[in-house]
Amino acid sequence: MTKKLFVSSAVQVALLKNVLIPEMSTGFWKDHRPSDHATQWEDLEIIVSEDSKLGPVDWQAPRLYNFINPEFIQPNEEILVAAARAVKPSSNLRSVKKELIELSHIVGGRLTDANVNPTKANRGNNKHGTVQETVNKAKAAVKKAATAVKKTAVKKVASNAVTITKMPDGSTVRRVAVVRADPFAALTGNATITTQVETTEGV
Repeated sequence: MTKKLFVSSAVQVALLKNVLIPEMSTGFWKDHRPSDHATQWEDLEIIVSEDSKLGPVDWQAPRLYNFINPEFIQPNEEILVAAARAVKPSSNLRSVKKELIELSHIVGGRLTDANVNPTKANRGNNKHGTVQETVNKAKAAVKKAATAVKKTAVKKVASNAVTITKMPDGSTVRRVAVVRADPFAALTGNATITTQVETTEGV
């Protein structure tokens, strides 16, 4: 089965074949992970799409490539422009950068139709199943726990549950029955607990 990559212009074909793919094995990307990413480009047929269909077929790029990384662009400006001018003489650095941006989207599977805007890259905090998802789950757990604590902490004075006793020394003892949720309800079978709150006042 032939591996194919559909791109949108002959300039993109030239940039891939003459600059980018060689840089993957011997240049800028040679030490990037996975270690065999350059070999996965071998025998790849790069085709200019005749309709709006773009992207890989029976193949997937081994990693996300940022073809407009300044550390790559700056030392390679001349060979990039030269490769583009070989098929389109009016090319300049600005037009080459536009081609490289689109090429990054196509290779990364973010642009599969020339008539549709590219999707967001699944990297960093946007990547499915990574840090952001874990943070969201943690926030939900904290919110749930906080709600449970608030419910447990709610206290209610039972009706007709206040007693006032005059002591021999002249002080007054006030006892109030307080009803609160039982935090161990699952174990005790009691939904609430009634406790006495006692305060003593002087003469």
